Amino acid sequence: MDAATALVVGSSDRRAEPVRVLRQALGYAWSVVIAADPGRGWPRFVAWSKRDDPDVAWLVRENLKKNRLQRLDLRL
Repeated sequence: MDAATALVVGSSDRRAEPVRVLRQALGYAWSVVIAADPGRGWPRFVAWSKRDDPDVAWLVRENLKKNRLQRLDLRL
């Protein structure tokens, strides 16, 4: 997840189709990974949430909306 998120952040053309599709997938996938292993996933997600990046901010917002994370009652 870190590597995929870093690809989005490091992309020189974030509007390119592959980057856009990856960003959309990450808008869903982080919450799945965190729900499967909160002890490993949540700290990484929190670290990303502190980044000042509009795409990362979007990823964080989208994933925090997911019921699977709300059930875990995790807080940023």
